[in-house]
Amino acid sequence: MTSIHSAVSAAGLAKRFGARPVLRGLDLELGWGSVLTLFGPNGAGKTTLLRTLAGLTRPSGGALHIAGVDAGRRRADVRHLVGVVMHQTFLYDDLTVAENLRFYARMYGLGASGGSRAAEVAEALGLGGVMNARVRTISNGMQKRAALARAVIHRPPLLLLDEPETGLDQDAMAALESLLAQHREGGGSAIVTTHGVEQGLRVGDRAAILHGGRVVYDGPADASEADTFRRIYAEHTGGEL
Repeated sequence: MTSIHSAVSAAGLAKRFGARPVLRGLDLELGWGSVLTLFGPNGAGKTTLLRTLAGLTRPSGGALHIAGVDAGRRRADVRHLVGVVMHQTFLYDDLTVAENLRFYARMYGLGASGGSRAAEVAEALGLGGVMNARVRTISNGMQKRAALARAVIHRPPLLLLDEPETGLDQDAMAALESLLAQHREGGGSAIVTTHGVEQGLRVGDRAAILHGGRVVYDGPADASEADTFRRIYAEHTGGEL
C-alpha cells in the first residue's frame, strides 16, 4: 500500500480564490500508518486543504505531493490514491446504493472483483438493509455510510475525511473508528477534520490545529489529554472547542 514517499508532503502550500487567500504557505508532512486529526475554527481552511490534497482543486502555489505524486500537475493520478468524504456525498441520487458502489468500483478499475468488494464494504458499514434502495430515499445517516463505502471501495492508501461523524449514529461511528484502525494497521494514512475533541483525539495518533490558513500546532493525540488540548487550541486560535 505504501511507498518510500510520505503520504502527504506540503511545503509553502497556498490556495487563493480570486484575491482571497485561504491557505497561506502551509507546511505539512504525514507519514504512512498515521491518522492526523485536524482541528480549526470555521473558515480556517480545513475543507479547502482536504479538497486540495484530494486533487479536487489546484493549489495556487507551493509544493504538494501525495505518495510522491505531484498533486498540482497530476491531479487525476492523485484521485486514485485518495478516498474522500466531504459534506457532499458524491453519490448518484437516482441509483441504488449497490449501483453506486458498483459504478465506483468500475471507475477505479476493480474489474471482476468490484461486486465482492462492494459487498464487503457495505457489510462493514452496515448498509445491507439499503443496498437496493435509491440513495435519495434513504436517511442522511445511511447516505453518509454509503459515502464512506464509496470512499474506501478502491482501497486507497490515503483517506481524507471532512467531519465524517456528522449524521452518524453510535453504531456507525464505531464502524468508522474500526475502519480507520484497520486502515492504519495496514499501513494507510488518513486526515480527519472534526470539532469533537475526545473523538478526534481518540481516532488520531496526531492532532494538528489549522488557523489562518497555516498549521499552527502539530503534536501527539491523546484522548486522556482533552482538557490540555482545549487549552492549546485556545492559545493558538483564541477560540474554544
